[in-house]
This record gives sequence, structure tokens and C-alpha cells, in this order.
Amino acid sequence: MIATLVVGLTFMFATFIAVFTVDKAGRKPALKIGFSVMALGTLVLGYCLMQFDNGTASSGLSWLSVGMTMMCIAGYAMSAAPVVWILCSEIQPLKCRDFGITCSTTTNWVSNMVIGATFLTPAGQHWRGGYVLALHRR
Repeated sequence: MIATLVVGLTFMFATFIAVFTVDKAGRKPALKIGFSVMALGTLVLGYCLMQFDNGTASSGLSWLSVGMTMMCIAGYAMSAAPVVWILCSEIQPLKCRDFGITCSTTTNWVSNMVIGATFLTPAGQHWRGGYVLALHRR
């Protein structure tokens, strides 16, 4: 329960950062900064997980892993999460904006539902990483 609270607060504070800075800084810089933060957090988290697999991890790496996970969440919450919705409404022509936003939002939710329903099955947790990453090699 405390972990859920920490994740929610991290997401909320990072979203507030985006709300107050995205108009001043611009959408592209916000996305670049957010994606850079997510990439750095993911790289360090990957290093920590490799150390866990090797059996050389310490309790400090456990806390670093938690911190990097929060860093990835903050990077997403201050860039991709709010900016995509702003762009979605700005890209659509004014004449058919309501239908365009409806289609893009429906596509987003249906895609998320399909990924959530099929990706993390308990029976497939041991092999999922290799096959998912193999799809991105091409």
C-alpha cells in the first residue's frame, strides 16, 4: 500500500511539473527531457537487475532499483503522459476534432487493454523477455 502511494505521488508531482512547464518550454523539449530521464532510469535499472542475476547485489542496489523505477515513472509522467493528449487535440482539424479525438482515445484504450490482457500471463513470465525483445531487434 505504501508503494502504491509513493508511485501515485511521484506520478502526480511529475505531472504538475509538466502542467506548469510544457507551455513555456515547448512540447519537443519536454518529450526529449522526459524520454532521456526514462532512458537513464531504465539503463541503470537494467544494470541493477544484471547484478541481481549475477548474485552480486547489495541492499543499496535494491534501493537504487526502486529509485530508478520512480525515475522512469517521473520521466513518463512529466513528458509522454500529458503531452500526447495535448498533441492529440491539436493535430485534429477543428471541423472533425471531436470524432478524431474519440477515435484516437478509443484506439489507445483498446490497445492498452489488449496489451494488458495478453502480455503478463503467469504461465509465460519465464520466457516473455526474450520473445518480446526479439520483436524489437528487426
